[in-house]
Amino acid sequence: MSTKEAHDRRLSIKALEILVVLPLFLWIGTEFRSDPSQYLDWRIFVWAAAIVVVDLLPVQGAAEMSFSLSFPIELSAALVFPPPVVALITFIGAADMRELRGEIPPLKALYTRGQIAWSVALESYVFHRIASLESPWYLLVGAVLLAAVAGHVLNVLVVALYGHLQTGEPIPAILRAMHVGIFGEFVVSYTGLALFSVLVALSTKTTGLWALVVFIAPLAFARQMFSRTHSLQQATEELSVRQAENLDFSFARGLANVVGIDGFSHGGFDFGDLSGGP
Repeated sequence: MSTKEAHDRRLSIKALEILVVLPLFLWIGTEFRSDPSQYLDWRIFVWAAAIVVVDLLPVQGAAEMSFSLSFPIELSAALVFPPPVVALITFIGAADMRELRGEIPPLKALYTRGQIAWSVALESYVFHRIASLESPWYLLVGAVLLAAVAGHVLNVLVVALYGHLQTGEPIPAILRAMHVGIFGEFVVSYTGLALFSVLVALSTKTTGLWALVVFIAPLAFARQMFSRTHSLQQATEELSVRQAENLDFSFARGLANVVGIDGFSHGGFDFGDLSGGP
């Protein structure tokens, strides 16, 4: 995505940002008025801080998209807290280095936090409608996976709509670009991180919030693995392009020798004049 597109502030984009942020504020405010006690839990700030720490470890994905390994921390919070509370936790905790460096407008920064908060709130809603942390393992795992899928679908649809407004690209094309070349690996990794969130949630219930600190280390390790995988994929693609270029060059040089081409240039593929021969 070009710099111009990244800072596109046309009316339709601002409208989408407002449509994401304003209803979220109204919903959280309404819930606070009806039951303020649910927001007075000091653990809210601990979970938000854990998300901040992990969220500053971005993993570069395909098509210049990226996702963060704060996902299992956010999902584990969704398993512990009700939807409006986890929405507030995620909104506070969702961090972006571009926001900290002042590289994105304030409204867009709020939009980014808001669309993640809506996704995690949906995960919480889906999970608590089906199961709880005390449910049998098969019901617990099924509910977590379903919640993770629901949150991911909402997240990518909103992101794709935003990308469509920025670039004019069809939404299906943007959705494909988010997972191009790594869909199978993404599904496996995403499922593993979703199940990892169950361990985080259960551990915080049994051993306390210190479990969050313990689980940040393997997430940092996972970040390195994702980064290495992406680097390897890029290197493979570059190697394929170079091999194709070398093949084209070898063919062109052989053709030049056969027909007697003068002025053949290695670097610029400047074939010069066809002299042919008598």
